[in-house]
Amino acid sequence: MRILLINCILSTSEQGVITRRESNEDCMIYNFARGFVANGHTVTICASEEFKPLENESNNFEVKYFESKLPKLFRPDLIPYPKGLRSFVKANIDRFDVVIASEVFQLATLLIADLCKGKLVIWQELSLHNRMLFKLPSKVWYNLTSTITAVKDALIVPRSESAKKFIKRYFSNVSDEIVEHGANGEVLKPVKHANRTFVVVSQLIKRKNIESIIKKFADFIRCEKYSDFKLNIIGDGNERVNLEKVVQGLGVIENVVFCGFLNHHQMSGYLANSYALLVDTFRDLNMVTIPESIVAGTPVLMNTVPNTADFVHKNKLGLAVDNWGVIELEEMVNKYALFHANCIAIRETISNIGSARNMISIINRRVCKNV
Repeated sequence: MRILLINCILSTSEQGVITRRESNEDCMIYNFARGFVANGHTVTICASEEFKPLENESNNFEVKYFESKLPKLFRPDLIPYPKGLRSFVKANIDRFDVVIASEVFQLATLLIADLCKGKLVIWQELSLHNRMLFKLPSKVWYNLTSTITAVKDALIVPRSESAKKFIKRYFSNVSDEIVEHGANGEVLKPVKHANRTFVVVSQLIKRKNIESIIKKFADFIRCEKYSDFKLNIIGDGNERVNLEKVVQGLGVIENVVFCGFLNHHQMSGYLANSYALLVDTFRDLNMVTIPESIVAGTPVLMNTVPNTADFVHKNKLGLAVDNWGVIELEEMVNKYALFHANCIAIRETISNIGSARNMISIINRRVCKNV
């Protein structure tokens, strides 16, 4: 199958600042593309120019970048207006058997919907209205696109139960099957036994609430039998200096390690060898790091804010508990063998190859029956 993936925003930005990396090799949509290729399909990705990597890449799929028009009105980090995307799709639609676009609430989806009749699938992550301008633009958008635009004819595949529940309020052609964010199982590989460590993989920004995690970990290691545990914090961001001061103030410098930004190859060992990935975020949707952790065989201790919480709880891949603390950290240690085994059992399903396979199965049954 020849697949066009339209995903303009390649990474999450904070306060409108887009960080361009040397490579995008670890971003979610690249791994999704690799999953399709591994299943025997060809892929072209369309993305915004602002996310173009600083160095040349070598991929087994094509990537086309489009300049963002009117960036002050249509912020490239939120709702980019990709110049030339519609012309590209119009000229090349016959090259593709299916077009998979990220999100109903994106200009890119609206721009190309009428050109992709019978071929368009929308992969929906959002499970609530965008907060911009008191949610009014989002509410108007969903009501209009579900009634008077070509978007209403597309099949929508949700990425979580929360997203499914939300989008079914507006659209009827919604798949009951969910396709999660897949993680690269070729890079993120499990080990048999964990070291005495926990891990955080996150931007170091306010809404990720890393300070809370550090304080809870500090309480945990005050117990003599856990005093040798370490917390590895992987990621960068403008809160790093403040977080280092918190660590110093708590007197846990020897137990907390700031590793900085690491690519997936560098990160995989830290993740796989930990008792748990720790999450206590104020605001998130489908955190890519959660399936990455599970694919690496590492259970997750998280609050119920991310949409993935139900999935973790239902499949016993760790604990999804608000206001978790020392008791839950100890439970992650004591139940590691059970949670780890459950992660191993399900990892293939939520790998990038498994997620791509699930998407193709839905498309074959609902969209491209003759392809």
